[in-house]
Amino acid sequence: MALADFDLPRLSFPAWRLQMSLRARFAIAGGALMLTAMVLGGLYITHTATQKSIESRAASTGLLVSRLLDPYVDALSVARMLSFDERGSLDALLGSQHLSARFPHLDIWDQDGRIIYSRSDNIMGLSFASSAALTSAFAGDFSARLTDLSAGEHRLRGFEKQFLEIYIPLRDAVSGEIVAVAEIHEITDDLDAKIAFIQRQVWIVLALSTLLLMSSLYGIVAQGTRTIALQHERLQRQLCELRTAHQEIEQLNRRVQRASRQFARNNERMLRQVGADLHDGPAQLIALAAMKVGRITEFDLNDQRAEASRMKSLLDEALSDIRAISRGLMLPEIQEMQVEAVVRRAVSLHELRTGTSVQYEFSGDNGILPAAVNVCVFRFVQEGLANAFWHADGHDQTVVCHVGEFEVALSVSDGGGLGRTPPRQEGGLGLGAMRDRVESLGGTLDVGRMPDGGARVSIVLPINGGGEE
Repeated sequence: MALADFDLPRLSFPAWRLQMSLRARFAIAGGALMLTAMVLGGLYITHTATQKSIESRAASTGLLVSRLLDPYVDALSVARMLSFDERGSLDALLGSQHLSARFPHLDIWDQDGRIIYSRSDNIMGLSFASSAALTSAFAGDFSARLTDLSAGEHRLRGFEKQFLEIYIPLRDAVSGEIVAVAEIHEITDDLDAKIAFIQRQVWIVLALSTLLLMSSLYGIVAQGTRTIALQHERLQRQLCELRTAHQEIEQLNRRVQRASRQFARNNERMLRQVGADLHDGPAQLIALAAMKVGRITEFDLNDQRAEASRMKSLLDEALSDIRAISRGLMLPEIQEMQVEAVVRRAVSLHELRTGTSVQYEFSGDNGILPAAVNVCVFRFVQEGLANAFWHADGHDQTVVCHVGEFEVALSVSDGGGLGRTPPRQEGGLGLGAMRDRVESLGGTLDVGRMPDGGARVSIVLPINGGGEE
């Protein structure tokens, strides 16, 4: 599978939309849930606090009123009613400034649902429907509630303001039997203020707690959202870099494949050329000498000597041709040589063959490079100097080599132009073949102009590009 076929996912969703979406969703959903929880909790707590306050007030009021009515319970247990003097005494007691300001109304019910005493004369002796609170009191429980203004006894008295109604069972001191129920109406101004204060405190505490909790959670979500956004942007950049790297690798792969194919074609062409040179030159001479060997017995002694001399001349010529061809194929023993010695050998051979001089500069680490790199370096210097001699008549030939930690930089320059004319047809395959060789090792080749009008060819080879043979 080619790298070009590898489809990377595209994260096209903008980071700010992701960020706003998460924050907005949390603010809406979390805010709604917390507000609902706060309202429900507040209602429950305030209702419970109100009930507890009422029950607490009812208990204290019931204890007070039951003690005030203790002297009248005996008369109620015997006669089931109060005498005129007892009612007067009770009226005087309840009419005192302290009690009347707190308890403006007191009703006493018998078991038949009839009011046998009241501070309101218009309902004295009347019977009314029994309420749940009254029934609970006759069962022996203290009970309290806010005034039901729709009750019959309250409509007769024209009640427009709610009181706290407290129902107190009155028991016989000897038998413990409930003989009547006292219904006391207590003014709730101070109780209302207390309940309102408690409710305000509850709502304030709940609101501040909810706000603090919401702020804390929102801060956590915001921080997480920022982290996600940063990671999203970083991932986008990494994907872009990876996509670019894949494209570059694909281009390099195509260049390497193209260089390998071209290198193979160049080798094949070189082999065909060598074969043709051997066939047309040494092979023809050797075949002619072989033919003369078969006919040498047909001549006399003097002619045999002359024919042998001619065969030796043919074989010497064939041997000379073979050596000439071999010199173009064989490399010096450079595989185990230091890189400086490899370059110097190529320079020396060029000077020896052409009779020209080459300016040579070397810098860097003079180590032993992989064999393939050494061969490429030697062939590049050999081809570059040959082109310099061919195109520029060997003027101002210069070789500069620098060996770094990871790569070798090498250049060949002249005074006339290395790439100005087509490559020679005799020997050498030109800069195109050299570019293929360099790129097959992961390097680069560049041809440029010199300020003085000459030309320069340079290569950069990775030191590990040649591998180990």
